[in-house]
Formats: sequence, C-alpha cells, structure tokens
Amino acid sequence: MVSLDLVDAVKLDYDEYANLQKRAFAALLKESQVSDDFMNADYYRWKYNPPLGRGMIATVREKGVLVAANGMIPLEICCGQIKTRGWQSCDTATLPSARRKGYFQRCLRFLESALDPTDIFFGFPNKNSMPGFLKLGWKERQIVTTWLSLSHCGFPLKKPDRCYGHIQCFDQGQDRVTEKLSISGRSMLVKGAAYMNWRYMGHPAHRYFTIACRDEGQQVGYVVARKVDLLKMKIMMIMDMGALRSSIERALLRYIVWLGHKEGVKWIAFLDTGLSLLNGLGACFLPLCWRMLPKRQVLMGRAKGGTQGEKIFQSLWRVQTGDWDGF
Repeated sequence: MVSLDLVDAVKLDYDEYANLQKRAFAALLKESQVSDDFMNADYYRWKYNPPLGRGMIATVREKGVLVAANGMIPLEICCGQIKTRGWQSCDTATLPSARRKGYFQRCLRFLESALDPTDIFFGFPNKNSMPGFLKLGWKERQIVTTWLSLSHCGFPLKKPDRCYGHIQCFDQGQDRVTEKLSISGRSMLVKGAAYMNWRYMGHPAHRYFTIACRDEGQQVGYVVARKVDLLKMKIMMIMDMGALRSSIERALLRYIVWLGHKEGVKWIAFLDTGLSLLNGLGACFLPLCWRMLPKRQVLMGRAKGGTQGEKIFQSLWRVQTGDWDGF
C-alpha cells in the first residue's frame, strides 16, 4: 500500500527524515567523500523553520515505511517595491528500492497544489532532478556565474574611510541595506536581519565569517563567507554580499581575498549573477565558463499563476551562493 501525505514541518519526524536523506544519498556522499554528519534532526529542524513560516514536506510511504520525500521552505522575494512568497524546493530523496515509480513527480505536484496563486516555486536542480522539474513546467531562468580568485593576491587591509567589523547579530543596519538594495530592479531574496540571523547565525552545522562595512557609523555593506572542503581543497566560499556602492563591493571582495590568505586557503569562490565584470576583475575574481564546471548552476522555477509572481520570476535575478540550501 502506498500513501502520499503533505506534512507541516511542525509535525515532521525529523529523525526519520534525516535517516531517509542519509540512505538515499549514501552512494553519492561516499563517491564525493563527503560526510553525512550534517544530516541530522537538528539540521532539518532549523532548515524547515525559516522566519517567513514553516516548511512543508511531501512524503511517500510504502506499507508505512518512508521511502521518498521532497520538501520546500518559504522565503520572501522582492523585485523593487513588489514582494511575494517563494517556496524553494529542497531535499529531494528517494530510496534506491523505490526509484523509477514516479514518486518524485507525485511529491512535486502535491507540493505545488498547496501554493497560493501569487507564490513562486523555484530551486536549483541537479542533472538528475532537472528532467522531473521540466515535466512540471519549470523554466530555466538564469545560469549562475561562478567567480574564482587566488588568495595569494594578498590585498592589504586598508581602512582609510570605512571600517570593517565582525557581525555578532544582524540588526536594523542590515534591514536598511537590504531595503536600499531592493530598488535595483533585480529579483532577489529579502535578506534582512531576521533572514540573515536564521540563515547564518542559527545554522546548526556551519560557522561563518560575517562582516559589515561601515561608513560614518552606518552599515553600507556586508559579506558572509566560510571555509569549505571542496574537491580535496580548502576553499573560502563567499555566501552572501551586498553593498550600496560599487567601491564598497570591490572593497568587500578584497577583504575576503585578504581573509582567505590569512586563513590559509588558496582559492576564493563566489556564485553570483549580479557581480559586474569590472568589479570582479577589480578584486582579482575571474568568471568561469559554466562548461568548465562539473555542474551547471541554474535557477529554475515557475510562478503559480498570479501576475505579481510572474513579473518577479521573469525579471533578472540576483542569486548568490547562500541562496542554495546546501551550503
């Protein structure tokens, strides 16, 4: 007997869910030499409870045993003065014994049926899940550029007219910067203090460098980064960055290059669709052709049907590394 259910995150058995994820991805994690330690109840409990509300999970059971699931979390998206709710698809998992039975599609359609007319359903599929999303009617919106820099550029830390400081807790300064960035005309996640404190300060598994740039006592920019083990190398990964002026953006990138050198990593990486070539090169970052990469990073999705959501989805997006649920 097969049963399909839509579970509110408050009612999810997180230990059972974490066990499904570990079993479903065991072969991939072993091949990639990545530990599954982060796949635990605390991680998923944090993940499915963002500031905008609780996530929802479509589950499939065979004779009462959880064999497949797909989740989504609510995030606020803006484009200028327009705001709407987006649901990010995440944690698609099916046990090997339950594959090729159509459970992935059934989960996606069940999740989509729960969305409001103005909602956006989006995500960053891999090559295995992309065909399923295309069948659902998702469209490729943007390929996300990967930028790379050598930490040995060794920019000195300069503080002539601004200062840098590690953020202990994001506050109203972050809200002001986010509000000003929203007028850029690009669609983006709303990254106010509540979001940033949940996404980075509250993460149960990872620790981040959270840095603010201030001018005359006011926050005018921010950057978040962390060290990761990727392809058997230590890399400083820039997660999020926002700046009110181009000069501040370049300065923040240079700061992270300097910090990476100080922390003993060789490469600095940043996934971003909004960084200009001039600013990237000005901080010694080079854009990589996506054909050179093992995975094509692409934003996909669809608006549920409302004109407001459709306008936001069809606009150019500012997507950054931290927008992925996996980092």
